[in-house]
Amino acid sequence: MKTNKLMLFAACTAVLVSCNKNEKTTDAPADPAAAKEAAAKDSIQKAEKAELELFKKDSIDASQIKGYTVKKISGKQKYSGEKTSVKYVSLAQQIEIIKKTSEKEMWAKEKLDGMIAEYKKFAVGGIVDLEIERSTIESANNKMFTVIIKDSNDNEVYREELESDVPNVPSGSDNWWNSGSAFIAKRVETPFYIYVVDKMEDAPFKYEVTAIRK
Repeated sequence: MKTNKLMLFAACTAVLVSCNKNEKTTDAPADPAAAKEAAAKDSIQKAEKAELELFKKDSIDASQIKGYTVKKISGKQKYSGEKTSVKYVSLAQQIEIIKKTSEKEMWAKEKLDGMIAEYKKFAVGGIVDLEIERSTIESANNKMFTVIIKDSNDNEVYREELESDVPNVPSGSDNWWNSGSAFIAKRVETPFYIYVVDKMEDAPFKYEVTAIRK
């Protein structure tokens, strides 16, 4: 009888030890590195999904727009004969330009997809094209200019200082001329304002961009 009790006690003890081991295994914390990696992947997937939804919305909005007007609000050239010209192209318009160029030049699909991806990444708010004419080679260098984007409430959205670029020699006039582009890396809704700051001028040039709806 004692032998049976001892055997029963030993069996129960073994079961309890086994259960405790299982509980410890179950309660063991997950690998921190793996958890961090999983969280990062989840965050990236959510960001990509949100970006895709925004692009779809932008595409729908763009389909209702046939163009944009750029109206000069203020700014005056200090010296006669000099010129400052601003144009705006939305991301959707730029993608259409790329697609047409791709068809004309028969690009490989990889090149087309790569080019579109670059513009989606760096010019989600569109592109500002600046053309200038100045009386001296120094004043016509792009490094003299900064492009600032402000929303309809005049809150700054984006700014970009253009990189140094030696201007072109005068042709047909006495002015040196140059051109440059600012890629707006943030979304902006129309109407909005473009400011062009010229270090040689007394005040910036201000332009209003408005969408022309179909």
